[in-house]
Amino acid sequence: KIEKKHYEKMINKMKLNLNNEQKIYLFFALGKANEDKSNYSEALEFFKKGNKLKRMNSDYSIDKDIQLFSSIKSMFENFNFNLISKNYKKKTNFYSWYAKIRYNFNRTNNLVS
Repeated sequence: KIEKKHYEKMINKMKLNLNNEQKIYLFFALGKANEDKSNYSEALEFFKKGNKLKRMNSDYSIDKDIQLFSSIKSMFENFNFNLISKNYKKKTNFYSWYAKIRYNFNRTNNLVS
């Protein structure tokens, strides 16, 4: 059967010298394949492996997001939103506000050289 052959090919790919990104995609694909076949415990194991490897290769930090959102919030605490409608016709670029916040955040957290 085609499905079985495809699944066996995916399993055999685990023997190859794959980089982490390739392994992550393979683990999630195997997890999905097992989920589709109602092999939930095996699917869960592949999803766990994929998620573990993904977390190990991620530099995400909730603390950085909290700092970023705090800086965005503080920038708008004293912002006069009535000016938006007045300045809209002047095509004020409000995206520059976000860029400024992001740059300052990155500079503060040594993410910009």
